[in-house]
Amino acid sequence: MPALFFIRDHLKLMQTRYGCGSGSCGACAILVDNKAVTSCDVPVSELVGKKVETAESLLSENEGHPIFKALVREQAAQCGYCISGIAIRIESLLRERPLPSKDRVLLELDGHLCRCGAHLRILKVVQDLLASKEPDL
Repeated sequence: MPALFFIRDHLKLMQTRYGCGSGSCGACAILVDNKAVTSCDVPVSELVGKKVETAESLLSENEGHPIFKALVREQAAQCGYCISGIAIRIESLLRERPLPSKDRVLLELDGHLCRCGAHLRILKVVQDLLASKEPDL
């Protein structure tokens, strides 16, 4: 069983969304041991013993997660369908590399589809989060 269906159907966590079913759109991204993976093409059996986080874990912070706060502030989501997967990918990137270059951000977000066309606003969110920092190489 793909992890996506276990997360949605058994755990009832709805922020992990079904998009393409082939790992191509990023809507179903989750964190597995701090790395973003597409849950539609990962068997749930591969997650045993690993730390798994969904967008709900980011949303559960008392004050709201800075990524989601910035996405709302910049109105970077129209329909919102893709945004949890994008937030997971941004969180994964920032955990791995707290000061990513613009090119690295673009590379990381390249596999995420936003059919509403909010890509530029999403990139602005990441730039705003990193505004006071110098990118690393």
